[in-house]
Amino acid sequence: MEVSEMPKAAIFDLDGTLLDSVDLHALAWHEALAKFGHDVTFEQARSQIGKGGDKLIPEFLSAEEQKDHGKELEAWRGERFKTAYLPLVRPFSTVPDLLRRVRDAGVRVAIASSAKKDELDKYLEHRAHRRAGRRENFFR
Repeated sequence: MEVSEMPKAAIFDLDGTLLDSVDLHALAWHEALAKFGHDVTFEQARSQIGKGGDKLIPEFLSAEEQKDHGKELEAWRGERFKTAYLPLVRPFSTVPDLLRRVRDAGVRVAIASSAKKDELDKYLEHRAHRRAGRRENFFR
């Protein structure tokens, strides 16, 4: 009988895999699109979550609209997410145990995300403050 070798590393996506954040991202996009005059439902916005803004915006804005207010819309959405929704993001209930078990098995963990660096930094900063400096318990 052949013994399979344990993997040395595992890569987990952040939004929607480790973090229950898909609906919160969709809300921020829905609000931003509405603020800039685009009739996009929450469900339509949600169906595009997982793409970066550079891929999501062309789904709803024409080339002309993108030139006119695409960057402003994306910036507004980013700020809205960071201020209104980021504090609400939580890991799925089994994630801490999953990551603990993976680490205990000697598997290195890497986190992947399409989030912009400033959003990711804000999330990590927020989590560090919420967990009283125990960020390593969740991410390392």
